[in-house]
Amino acid sequence: MPKHLIHVLLCVCFFLSGSVNAQALWGNTNASMSIGQVQQVQPSASDTFEKPEKLDNGAIEKLRITSVEIDGIPYTASFYFLAEKLYQVSLSSGDVDAKTVVHKFRTLVDALKSKYGDEISKKYDSGLLGITARSTWQSGRTTIRANLFSFSGSPGLLYIVYNSALSNTADKL
Repeated sequence: MPKHLIHVLLCVCFFLSGSVNAQALWGNTNASMSIGQVQQVQPSASDTFEKPEKLDNGAIEKLRITSVEIDGIPYTASFYFLAEKLYQVSLSSGDVDAKTVVHKFRTLVDALKSKYGDEISKKYDSGLLGITARSTWQSGRTTIRANLFSFSGSPGLLYIVYNSALSNTADKL
């Protein structure tokens, strides 16, 4: 086999191995992408909005998409960056009617199960103050969490979070 062909094959294998090992988040994004790279795969992501959110670890929301619809519910996609690299993508719903929020959460969980398999953990609490629920999946090094919060008959909120916090913690064990 000619050396030139071997060199091309090695380059292709190197490129593909990097793509396979990239930590997939949401919407064709990968952890460690730059702001520009995220905007290339999510052209509707805007860096112009009021009051960016900040996570406990210092990651800052630098991009946002305000019109993501899932199962008839509008979500906002927030892209959090740490040291100028994409760290987390969060999808947060607007208010969901208290009468349907549990059903919508279960539908969301079923959709995530069809994509990622059974949860690695799940929790559901119902009491005097309201309802909270969380389901967690692991896909490669990416952790996916679906959350429900509904208090005392008030409209509920649904969140989906994609990050690598669980894998990063496990690396230290």
